[in-house]
Amino acid sequence: MSNQFLTQKTYLQKRAHNLGMTMMVMGACFFFYYLGLFGSVEGPLSPESIGSWLAGHGVTWLHVKISFFSFFILSLVWNHLINLVCFFSGKRRTCIHPSRQEGMCGRSVRKIKLNSAGGGTEILYVCRKGHSSSSACFHPLKKGSAAHLVWMTVLVCTAILMFYR
Repeated sequence: MSNQFLTQKTYLQKRAHNLGMTMMVMGACFFFYYLGLFGSVEGPLSPESIGSWLAGHGVTWLHVKISFFSFFILSLVWNHLINLVCFFSGKRRTCIHPSRQEGMCGRSVRKIKLNSAGGGTEILYVCRKGHSSSSACFHPLKKGSAAHLVWMTVLVCTAILMFYR
């Protein structure tokens, strides 16, 4: 018997798995409902309780607006910050040495700093095959659909908060 048949789930196994996941999510929702998170039941997580707790600790509308605006800016530019760090540290780079079969080597490289005779430093990128070059191809991190959904959601929430009061 091949491993393909052992790793594939049958229709009933998939349905049982989905039912189990649905029951766990529903149980969590009931838990938060009876704690008052959805606002219809009195509890420690009801909006009035959360608001009075935050006000008791000195949180004002200005603090909330600044927090949401800061989170919006962070969710908008986090990949640019990571790309800057990776670019200057030499991460997320591949070898650009020409290869007959593949066109380019394409293996990951490590950054080596060498002291030159003139007193400066020279940067060299070396791949696992032994190719060395003064440059390498940088592959930036790009946002996916989930990251775009997060920053747009935070933008809408921030806009609502800015014009609410």
